[in-house]
Amino acid sequence: MYVGNAILALMLKLNQEYLEGNIKKLYIFHGLLGMMITMPIVTLFFQENGLSMQDVFVVQAVFSISVLLFEIPSGYISDKLGHKRALVLGSLVITLGAVVYALAYGFWAILFAEVVLGVGHAFISGADSALLYNTLIGLGKTDEHKRIESKVVAIGAYSQAIGGVAGGIIGAINLRYPFIIWAVVLIPTIPITISLVEPAVKRVKDTSANLWQEMIKIIKYSLHGHKELKWIIIYAGAINTSTLVFVWFMQPYWQLLNIPIAWFGVLWAILNVSIGVFAMFATKFENLLGLRKALIALVILVVTTYILLGLYPSLIILPVILVFYFVRAVQQPILRDYVHRRIESDVRATVLSIKNLVGRLMFIIVGPALGYASDLLSLPVALLLSAGTFATIGLMALIFLHKNKAL
Repeated sequence: MYVGNAILALMLKLNQEYLEGNIKKLYIFHGLLGMMITMPIVTLFFQENGLSMQDVFVVQAVFSISVLLFEIPSGYISDKLGHKRALVLGSLVITLGAVVYALAYGFWAILFAEVVLGVGHAFISGADSALLYNTLIGLGKTDEHKRIESKVVAIGAYSQAIGGVAGGIIGAINLRYPFIIWAVVLIPTIPITISLVEPAVKRVKDTSANLWQEMIKIIKYSLHGHKELKWIIIYAGAINTSTLVFVWFMQPYWQLLNIPIAWFGVLWAILNVSIGVFAMFATKFENLLGLRKALIALVILVVTTYILLGLYPSLIILPVILVFYFVRAVQQPILRDYVHRRIESDVRATVLSIKNLVGRLMFIIVGPALGYASDLLSLPVALLLSAGTFATIGLMALIFLHKNKAL
């Protein structure tokens, strides 16, 4: 009897150690995934390969469509077959996408690379956060989720900062070199995801014949049956889209201010370091204002920043861009934690995928239109139009959040 208890205690201890290892491995995984040294020069790379600003947003819209098509099926498969398997597959496909990018010339080759990356991103999106939260359930540490999620955001941001400096310097020599290095950096994500341990949680029943019916049921629950969840998902999509659009306007904005390309990496690094710093204040920000006022404040900050950048394009106003990165940093831990606490483990990745899908849909609709406005009119005008667009979407989401007593 004592031997049996000792063996059981040893097994529990080993299980705890393996689960603790998941957290560390996910930190490393997001560090490597965030090492996107291509980002400081990616729009310039597009333009070098003959793409207009409208083309840039079309390419990103196609990326979003490819994510959209696989987002919910990948989330459902992740919930059903295991989040680890989804992460392994996602790592393989994203690495392949980076290789395709390194070899891409012209619009159609770049478009294909984005489709491959979109599929890989879909399998990682939701599965990483779901595996982390289920790991914390197994460890009995769900109260630490917001703090750990903030750290994940910070690590990814610091990694982008390091990669950004290198990308700007290397890109000034040749705009293709950062893409080649990026592909090499992603390779270790494959063995890391293979080494993860799947926490023991309840799984969706194996009803493969009804896979689509099961997914539709979860979609209806998220976007119709659970009104609180529905409107927080729509709000999250609006905030994500509002900051993502500026990411693709940022390099042309720097060019508008006559900033040398070699400095793009340094600026990118500063912005991503700011994400790492800001992310650690997500809990304090929510506690200080309360959830309701915090969500209202995020919309006001985004809209005000677009207006200032559009009206006063100058080096003096440049630091205002940090406001976008504050919003990007604090919204993810707050909104992910909000969603996690209102869903069960057996649909966790699927619901998170639905949340991401809504944001992608918004970007597909809004992004190319704003890119076209930039080509046809001017970048400052497009920024002002962005302010009006996201003020409208953000206000609508907040009104319905209040109406449905989600705040």
